[in-house]
Amino acid sequence: SRAREAHIQIADVELERYEDQQALNHASSAARLAPDDGRALIRIAEVQERAGEIDAALANYRRAFGRDANPSAAFALARLLTRRGSTTEAAEILRGVLRAAGDEETITETGRRAIDLEEYLGTLDDLERVVSGLLFSNPNGAAYRRLLAEIYRRLLPSLYRAPAADTAAAEN
Repeated sequence: SRAREAHIQIADVELERYEDQQALNHASSAARLAPDDGRALIRIAEVQERAGEIDAALANYRRAFGRDANPSAAFALARLLTRRGSTTEAAEILRGVLRAAGDEETITETGRRAIDLEEYLGTLDDLERVVSGLLFSNPNGAAYRRLLAEIYRRLLPSLYRAPAADTAAAEN
């Protein structure tokens, strides 16, 4: 609605002027006007996050993601959860997006983020099982194949990066 957008725009301006409390008040007003609008909830959460209200931002990102599994909400939610130390929950959210992804761009971006996080957690083998299951059951098989190749590259670095002495010997 126009009123909701106005509240969000005013909140953006107030944040730029370092008037965090007024910005949060407008973001709250916008949230009341858009309890079921996923995109609006993402914008509101962005304002809350910029103002330092991380708990409120997490709640709105969760609500937005719960409404329509929006990848933007999932990425922001995973990022905040990771900063909070809830890396396992963040990884599960990204896996959920991979399972539901309907286009190559979402698969690629989600996969990049998931691989980095799962490598950090030491759970790339779990992600490999998820992606390999999706490879044959999804019309975007090519995107999942590229993702699986990157997972294998990280799981088996010695196959891809021979020591310099071996590489030199092989070239002679």
